[in-house]
Amino acid sequence: MSFRRVFFAGFSTALLLGLAWGCAAADNGVEPSPAGGSNGLGETGNDPDLIASDSGIRDSGQLSLSPLCGNSLTIKCVPDLPTSCDKFSPPIVPGEDAGPSAETAAGSQAGESGAGGSGGDSAGPVNASAASGDGGESGAASGGGAASFAGAAGASGAPALTPPKYGCQVQRANRLEPTSSCALAGLGGENAPCLTANDCRPGLGCVGDQNAGLCQRYCCQDADDCEPGTYCAERPMRDAVVNALPKGASTARVSLLIPVCAHAENCDLGAPYPCPKGSQCACAPGTACLVVRSDGTTTCAVPGTGKVGEACPCAWGHVCSAASNQCLELCNTRDDQSCGDGKCQAASELPAGWGVCVGVTLGGG
Repeated sequence: MSFRRVFFAGFSTALLLGLAWGCAAADNGVEPSPAGGSNGLGETGNDPDLIASDSGIRDSGQLSLSPLCGNSLTIKCVPDLPTSCDKFSPPIVPGEDAGPSAETAAGSQAGESGAGGSGGDSAGPVNASAASGDGGESGAASGGGAASFAGAAGASGAPALTPPKYGCQVQRANRLEPTSSCALAGLGGENAPCLTANDCRPGLGCVGDQNAGLCQRYCCQDADDCEPGTYCAERPMRDAVVNALPKGASTARVSLLIPVCAHAENCDLGAPYPCPKGSQCACAPGTACLVVRSDGTTTCAVPGTGKVGEACPCAWGHVCSAASNQCLELCNTRDDQSCGDGKCQAASELPAGWGVCVGVTLGGG
């Protein structure tokens, strides 16, 4: 009878402790996970569609990007931000090699550390201890197979595995529609040669044609985010589709235009357009000196057709108003007649000596 009493007393105590633990977990809002499973906490970083809430890229639930970088229904990250894909992990494909095993990783680290293998347990065979010493002295070795394994990794001199880097890149949603998503990034900095954006560091895209490609900084979010001396311009993206074309074939029908920061030429707004016959002009034929950003940066570019009061892009001799997206006429503040019956008003967004015409009577009436 005494044995039976002891057994029931122990069973009752265990049952009460189990109930107490369950209540405590429920009070803390944590549900115990199934055996060998996970409660899902801390795993959101592996969701390829996740956009971090603290990344500063949300705007009323939508991403504000240039349409050349994708639409709000397809984009998953911001190409301008080098850290946009830091939490990204590619989805695991069933049957795919998940990478080096834990044993391989441990052996590689042991061989690389080169710390105190000679002080390990010498209970194993003599030849195993020698292998461990050759491998760079793994302090964790305890003779036998483990010591041999650690030594072999060290002797090979294999570097520690570096996790791949991902960047947000403009890609094709289909043949001629762009999207933005996380993809493998390379080591190329600005102006480095590239075949695709995979050759460039995060935050950079690959632009060019079949002959040459360069890594350039994206400007999908804001045209004025480019560094001084550069401006946001549309350039043809270089990718696998362009590279697969026969040599010498035109890329115009398959190229996607993407926004990147291009070098500005800082030309003179007073240069004539078109260039007079027999003259040498700073801008190439077919291009004119235009204001290309709100700080007054100028470069040679193909002019638009918009005149005063019309929608941008603007014709030569005009500048686009960011507030109204309409064209204003440029004028020289040193020339009283440059605006006819109006007045030339200087603007801080234009180079020194330049302004826009105000008080002009449209239509000459």
